[in-house]
Amino acid sequence: MKKLSRIFSLLLALVFFVLTAAPSPAYAANDVEYEFAFAVHSISENKYLRHVGPDASVDTLHDDEYYVIYMTIHNHTGREMNISRMELLIDARSWTWENITVRTAHSFSLSRSSMNSISPGKHTCTVKVDGKAVHSNTFMMPRDWGSLMRLPTEAQLKSYNGSLRSPYISFFPEFSSWGYTEYSIDIRTDHQPYGTYICPINWWMNLDGLRKQYEDVWADYGSPGGAYCGLQVWDDGTRGVIMTVWKTYCRDKSGNVTVFTPKVIYPDTAKIIDATASGEGSHIHCSYPYYWEAGKDYRFLLQTSKGSNGNTFLTLYIRDLDNGVWTKLFEFDSGLKDTWINSTCGFLEDYVISTGGEVRTLEFWNVRAHMKNSGKWENAAQVKYYISGGASNLQHQGSYNFGQDDFSCWIITSGIPYLCVPNSESVKYKVPYSETGQPYA
Repeated sequence: MKKLSRIFSLLLALVFFVLTAAPSPAYAANDVEYEFAFAVHSISENKYLRHVGPDASVDTLHDDEYYVIYMTIHNHTGREMNISRMELLIDARSWTWENITVRTAHSFSLSRSSMNSISPGKHTCTVKVDGKAVHSNTFMMPRDWGSLMRLPTEAQLKSYNGSLRSPYISFFPEFSSWGYTEYSIDIRTDHQPYGTYICPINWWMNLDGLRKQYEDVWADYGSPGGAYCGLQVWDDGTRGVIMTVWKTYCRDKSGNVTVFTPKVIYPDTAKIIDATASGEGSHIHCSYPYYWEAGKDYRFLLQTSKGSNGNTFLTLYIRDLDNGVWTKLFEFDSGLKDTWINSTCGFLEDYVISTGGEVRTLEFWNVRAHMKNSGKWENAAQVKYYISGGASNLQHQGSYNFGQDDFSCWIITSGIPYLCVPNSESVKYKVPYSETGQPYA
């Protein structure tokens, strides 16, 4: 497994650009270039190691290394170029260099402490030359997972012989009340070996109507009205999406049992399993290959609606937050009438023991629900984490940690023990958000 730096590693899409309005005295359009690039430095020796280029990637980092942002002025005029002030702004923070004389090329770089001061998440970068903005872009600062849990060494991974899964961590967002007609959450995952399930939405439907009509309402696995969906990396390395909705059993006063069975409406070409009394109870499961990418931001949106047959339909969408494109993943007929999403959670799971030693990560933010009672969107105020999935009571071994900062809530796990001292399970954590209101735009 490729390692991350113990210092913030930086993934930044920055390109060469040419200053078309150069500082006085005026230069021809191609006479001056401003280059943004990354280099790798040694932590212990505090020295330059190698040039990377305009795109930094955590895959190029090794132990004892971190990224440094470099800004280079290339002067092609054949004469000295004088700049009074060069300014690099990242959000509201500013770094400046003054009274610069450039003959052929001159480079500037951020210090290690400056790199550490840039928090995880999305940022805006602007460059000014003598007060004039010459470039602006947004970039993502990935999380420094090594600061939250020591990352396993190659030797530890090679010697891993675990007999149990790595820790299964679930999270329960909290709103002012239960009962939602829609639900949305933003996520990203940097580490996901084979056998990983990233479940951003695990939910339970409201069954108050059935409970009034029948003497008993149940499921043969977990709580009745359950369903989940998300991203997986299958044991052959294929990336895919899944959605599963459980069957609901009802018994009337005469002892007659009625089974409400969900049905897949979309897509019609996916792998569909009608499972009865399986290891996870009786349910309808749908899955198919879908190429999602590590390190990218995605938004999940779950909507309920009334179908033409009067049943409640469940539709799941995913949005690539880089390009803004929405994709419909699934649509189910729940088999139930006049119902809605009662409550939700999510989880990060290792379901292949052989890859249990590998690191798995998940971040989430902008958790929102469309409240049934008020008809308004509401942001989750806080979240509570649970180890081993609460009711599922999965046995596990290894290390885990979870928490939150100004950018996201986060989870990290590995089947290798003693990699960190985890945060408390009894604490509720604030859910960060950068957006309010509806999540469609």
